[in-house]
Amino acid sequence: MTTGFVKGTSTAQIPQAIDHLKSFAAADQHIHPLLLPVILLSHGLGSERDKQLRDARDRVRQLEQSISQRRDDAHASNVKETMSDIEATNRALVECHAQVLRKRPQDWLEIISGIESAMDVVRERTRLELWTPRMDATHKGIAGRLDFYKIKLKAVEGYAHTTIERLNIQRNAVGAPHGASGRPMA
Repeated sequence: MTTGFVKGTSTAQIPQAIDHLKSFAAADQHIHPLLLPVILLSHGLGSERDKQLRDARDRVRQLEQSISQRRDDAHASNVKETMSDIEATNRALVECHAQVLRKRPQDWLEIISGIESAMDVVRERTRLELWTPRMDATHKGIAGRLDFYKIKLKAVEGYAHTTIERLNIQRNAVGAPHGASGRPMA
């Protein structure tokens, strides 16, 4: 018997993940002890997160266009931006920056590394008579899923880095205040 404790926010989709796990349990009495963590990982890295990242990139494009348009308009008519315009744009940049940094790929990669370590322990410590062909297939399937997520997260990490760099360029174009470190202040 495997006992676990699950804690998460309302957005973690824990009830859906447990329902997903129950569907496996109904099919096989000897389910893999790391199945629930991988199901939770799948929910956390699913299409909803992909949509959030696409939305953030779209928002960056909109901000780039808006900032570029305002700069062109200001140069053409010698009109200076008001402080409230700059503050509103800076606030939008900060919010977009925070959205990109939420659920950082590096954090997920560390979780995957921990699951992989636990996979080794499960394989080493499971009694031979319990390590059925079905358990072995599930174990290999989980390992394949983890490899897939590592590759996906490396790509997401590149997108996130590029998006943050684009945000920093726009923040500099707006003339947002910077802290002592030279980095934009949030």
